[in-house]
Parts: sequence; C-alpha cells; structure tokens
Amino acid sequence: MERHLYETIPRRGLWVGSVTLATAALLAATTAAALAGAWGAGLFASAGDVVGAGRPDLERLAGAWAYLVIIGLLAHAVALCVGHLVPSLVTTLSAVLVVSPLLTALTEHARWLSDQAAGLMYRGGDGVLDGGTGVLVAVAWLLTVGLTGAWLTVRRGA
Repeated sequence: MERHLYETIPRRGLWVGSVTLATAALLAATTAAALAGAWGAGLFASAGDVVGAGRPDLERLAGAWAYLVIIGLLAHAVALCVGHLVPSLVTTLSAVLVVSPLLTALTEHARWLSDQAAGLMYRGGDGVLDGGTGVLVAVAWLLTVGLTGAWLTVRRGA
C-alpha cells in the first residue's frame, strides 16, 4: 500500500507551521521583487514622459503587494486542505479567475469573497467595504481556510 507524504512526517503541526512561515516569507520577497521590477519597467518605458512617473502611489503599491501575499497564502491554505498540489492549484485559480468575476457580475455579495475583499487594498473602497475592512475579510478567509487546512494536515494519516 502506498504511503502518503504526510504519514512520514513525525510532527506534522510543527511542519505545517514552518512550511507556512517559509511560504509567507518567500511570497513577501518574490512579490516585492516583482512589483519593484514592474514599477521600474514602467518607469523605464515611460522615459520620464509621464508626469509623476518617478513618484509611485506607495499606498496602492503596498496594497497590491499585500493582495498578492494574501492570495498566495490562501493558495497555500487550499493546498493544505486538499493535500495535493495540482488540484489545489486548479481550485485556487478557478476560484480567483473564473468564479469570483462571474459572481461579481451576478451579485453584490461577491465583495465578501477573499480576492474581491483583498483587492480593495489597491483598488479603493466600494461603498460598503474599504481597504481596511477588505483586509479583515480577506484575513478571516485566510484564517478559516488555513486553520482548516492545518487541522486536516495534522489529522491526515494519524
């Protein structure tokens, strides 16, 4: 009988915590580098023709950085829940790129989805939620899915 990876890890709780911290650090560093590169490329492409090109909107840039980190951590939490990488990738991408935009077109309640709420950090408020409450909603989603995934991972194969 084939053993699952989780069955070979002796202290899964410690493993989940350390992998999550490493994932958060890697996400923070790579998204900061990507956004800095995108800003630099935009500055280079504009060649100073755009008024204010050298002064980025740091609040929106920080919001975009936090959005990408939160969505990345949510994808990690879904991977913990599912237990396999490819199904969790398909689930997260379809939720963020397909289901969320479709629901946004159908109902105003879609603003409470994790990606829509987190997106308010760089898009601005929508009348009901602003950037701060959007962060709270996104973090609530992240904690719910993350703690469920951690619990499932620790219990898996036990």
